[in-house]
Amino acid sequence: MAARAILFDLDGTIWDSYPWYAAVLENETGVAAAETLRLLRAGASVVMIARNCGVAGSKLRRLCESCSSTLRVYPGVGDSLDKLKQRRWNLGIVTSLPERVARPLLDGCGLTNMFVSPQ
Repeated sequence: MAARAILFDLDGTIWDSYPWYAAVLENETGVAAAETLRLLRAGASVVMIARNCGVAGSKLRRLCESCSSTLRVYPGVGDSLDKLKQRRWNLGIVTSLPERVARPLLDGCGLTNMFVSPQ
């Protein structure tokens, strides 16, 4: 049986969220965006960075929801996903982000309906 699903990572594949996270956290906490970017690029989790800045998980979710419309997907991603869906591919997300962070970002970018939801 041939495979009929494609799994995507979010950051670096669908969008480049590091500068976006840095700007959102700087606006909320005053922590310099350059420092957040440095930590993210070194492999730190945005959830841990936010927590260390005093932003709990529920607050991070609300920030992601309220700012998600400013996150931009890479050029051509929407069209590519549309074409794959038209060809009847099942599309999914594999990410280290908690769903409470990833889902509002996908919603804000208008991409949630492209991906199969977990059962």
